[in-house]
Amino acid sequence: MRVKYSIAWKSRAWAFIALIMVGFALLLPPKDARGVSLSEDETAALATGKALAEKGAYDEAVAYFRDRLSSAEIGRSERASILHMLGYLLLYAERAEEAIENTQAAHDWALRQRLSAEAASFKAELAVQQALAQALKLRSSGDIPGSNSKFEEADRLTGKIKSPLYQLKIASAWGVNYLNSKDGQTKYLDLSLRALELADSLNYRVEASRAAKKVGTYFALKSDYSRALSYYLKALNYLGTRREGQDAIKCVNNIAGMYLSLGDYVKAKDYLLEAATRIPESATGIIETSLLVNLGYLFGDLGKRSHSEDYRQRALDCFASYLNLKGVQGGGSLRLEALAGMAGVYMDQGRLEEARGILVPALEEARKSKSSSLATGKILSLLGEASLRTGAIPEAERYYEETRSMSRQTNSPLLMMSAAYGLGRCAEARENFDRAIDSYNIALRIIGEGFSGIVSDIHRAEFIGRCREPFQTLIQLYLRLSKKENAGVYEREIFRLSEYFRARSFQEFQDRLTRDQPRQKPASEDSEEAKLSQERIGLLRTLSLGNLSRNEREQIETRIVQIDDLLDVAVFDRYGARDHSAPSSMPVPVHLLQSRVLDDRTAILEYVLGDTKSMLFCISRNSLHLIELPPARDLDDALTGFLSFLEDPSIPVAKGLPAAQRLYRTLLAPAEPFLSNRVDRLIIVPDGILFRLPFEALALPTPNTATPIYVNNRFAISYAPSASSLDSAGKTQETHFAKDALAFGVSRYPRSFSLNGESTHFSSSAILDDLYGRSGFAIEPIPRVRDEIADLARRLAPGKIDVYQGQKATESALKSLDLGSYRLIHLACHAFSDDSYPLRSALLLTPEADDQEDGYLQVSEMYNMRTNADLVVLSACQTGKGTIVMNEGNLGLPRVFFYMGAKSVLSSLWPINDKSGAVFMRNFYDAYFHGEGKAEALRTAKKAMGETRFAHPFFWASYVLTGGF
Repeated sequence: MRVKYSIAWKSRAWAFIALIMVGFALLLPPKDARGVSLSEDETAALATGKALAEKGAYDEAVAYFRDRLSSAEIGRSERASILHMLGYLLLYAERAEEAIENTQAAHDWALRQRLSAEAASFKAELAVQQALAQALKLRSSGDIPGSNSKFEEADRLTGKIKSPLYQLKIASAWGVNYLNSKDGQTKYLDLSLRALELADSLNYRVEASRAAKKVGTYFALKSDYSRALSYYLKALNYLGTRREGQDAIKCVNNIAGMYLSLGDYVKAKDYLLEAATRIPESATGIIETSLLVNLGYLFGDLGKRSHSEDYRQRALDCFASYLNLKGVQGGGSLRLEALAGMAGVYMDQGRLEEARGILVPALEEARKSKSSSLATGKILSLLGEASLRTGAIPEAERYYEETRSMSRQTNSPLLMMSAAYGLGRCAEARENFDRAIDSYNIALRIIGEGFSGIVSDIHRAEFIGRCREPFQTLIQLYLRLSKKENAGVYEREIFRLSEYFRARSFQEFQDRLTRDQPRQKPASEDSEEAKLSQERIGLLRTLSLGNLSRNEREQIETRIVQIDDLLDVAVFDRYGARDHSAPSSMPVPVHLLQSRVLDDRTAILEYVLGDTKSMLFCISRNSLHLIELPPARDLDDALTGFLSFLEDPSIPVAKGLPAAQRLYRTLLAPAEPFLSNRVDRLIIVPDGILFRLPFEALALPTPNTATPIYVNNRFAISYAPSASSLDSAGKTQETHFAKDALAFGVSRYPRSFSLNGESTHFSSSAILDDLYGRSGFAIEPIPRVRDEIADLARRLAPGKIDVYQGQKATESALKSLDLGSYRLIHLACHAFSDDSYPLRSALLLTPEADDQEDGYLQVSEMYNMRTNADLVVLSACQTGKGTIVMNEGNLGLPRVFFYMGAKSVLSSLWPINDKSGAVFMRNFYDAYFHGEGKAEALRTAKKAMGETRFAHPFFWASYVLTGGF
């Protein structure tokens, strides 16, 4: 989302966590008791009032109907209907006493008119209203048991009159009684889900939004962040274009809070800024002003991650602005959150005394006011940190023990983790290493348990990356101990720890998709998901046509982003729903990797990047060695320039060679003493920015710059997201394939018109082409694709390869095939990588004349496809590119093919030259079909390129093999 930051953020009020607001809905009028039909004018009048109510404009609807009642022309039937509706409307407008007075007067009127059926109906409604009003009054006085009793009575009376809209009202109001009750939260969820179902079936979208928000709150309190995010997004979607007012602000704020919890800071910031733009200048309410605290935490987290003083100062400005608002000095949990946030930033800046000057009185204030246990826990944790940094270990331990106690009351995983991590550091400072290790492991286990509440593969990866501090601290302790005693034991423990978090999201999500479960059916045409997709295309069409004001364009772009978020959630709800019976993926022990995966010719090099130092595991068939490397920041600086060289063939090889040799000395040379002369195959398990590096292009030190000796000359190299992911190779059974290969090739993309014409109807493929083209994605012809496919086809016997080219290479054609029938799948086409929305990344196939498919085979669609292919070749530009997440690696296209079931994927890291690409593929298949393994064939092809005019690494180093070698 790219919401413009058009207001002075220092002076506006933004959000920490807005949770819930009781939702109400309007009831439809019952039929006239005498069966008298209403006239067209009367029916239209009632429809106007109902439309106001559906928008949540209850006071306006009341005023409209009262004005209508004053008309001399109104008949008895219409008057009766309006009186019924006024009773409901006044309830939803929080005017319960007026509702009762209105319905009592209506009952008396019906008796005077001798309308016995109407009188009975009013009397029944009056009983419901009175019971509901009493329930609300008892709750206000603190008598929750008495309130529940009256809600039960109201619910029972509503069942007698069979009014679903009264049931909606009661379910929505009643649920609040159970929100803060630990034993009653299941009841809270049941009532909220009932309200959501009723509101949705009645098309009361404002009430549905409020109910969905409450369901989201339930899951947020359970730290089930994915489901909370899903319902908060649905709550915002129910509001449609009605995006002003507190309902919308709360929805956007809650969404931002969940993204912040998941570690997706970019989306959190975008939604918070959107919430800020919705606040009127004069707003001073708790919801509006609390947004400032949430934004402060966002900037604080960004400052901590990026070591940015600018972000830290923004955070301080946000907290200070909130604390200086009128009325805030009176106290409350939000004030304590702001104080804790400000102190946390001071801690990051090393201003310990200033932090303590805030925290000590804040803790006293919290204890006197008995405010939020969560805010108190944050203050205690920060005081523990401050004491620990100043060497006051006993004091730090007391604070952390109290933090742990508070975490049990709040059931907050992050607070529990903070307490365990702090106690571990205290124990380490006392050199009680056993206790320190136990505490660190507790912290990591808490992170793992919180991880299980995240459905989205992408957010799971982000969450793990956010919790690296205990992980790195424990590794550093093991490393310290390994230098004193039992080095081998500690080295294996460090490796186990590295594998525990490495690519965990990848492994668990892959298990879910491939665990003998039936293929999911696509969303039906009348589903909410399909409607959202159609709305998205329509909005893109409007954008493509242009002629929009800046405000109109921003509104459309905001809505498109919201739809993308909803569709992402829908994908993971469909394919990644939590399976409580499925065990978590566990790391494979070193000895099993050595026996199942490695032979005398193969070794694994696994990298772990750290803030203070990095590490390299060198694993051969008979040994494990741990090697210390420079910190991640030093490696980033060295890699950035080298990667720029690799992607630019105009830079002479001689200029890039020194960097290639320096990186070799840093990353590979330290492992050489532990590799036997027989080892000629390396499996690289990268971390962080190393996922961008083709190790084959590093060069051995030599004085001869004219003929560099690349790593590729010495080793066949493949890559893996984790060493444990390689274990499946040892369990693979021989698979029978009906065909040897499938080839899809698109050399030209027919585009018969521009979107600048006067037509108002364009195909969805043309709209997407235009949109991506404006983002710099060029859809150029790839003329040598036909030669590439023909070269592959001639190597196989007739009938053993299926070829789809040109107009036949469509998205529909690929989706219709049984991809499990092919040993090799070759896809030669353009690819689009979307770092903001990885699920929108796509392979670009031929657009279809009937617009049945748009030609963009997106990652979100590929989750529903299955293959057993031994090798998938993505002969397209930048198919190996994607978002890099610490511990998880590349979230790009190759990842989804592993989810589909592929054993290995050959992809490219940067745009490929068409001519050199065809030559490379010919060299690769020459070696592959002559019996060389995949990694060896790739090595042979790269060496062959060095003997042609395509010797520059740009032309061959881009190709990387991930998975089985």
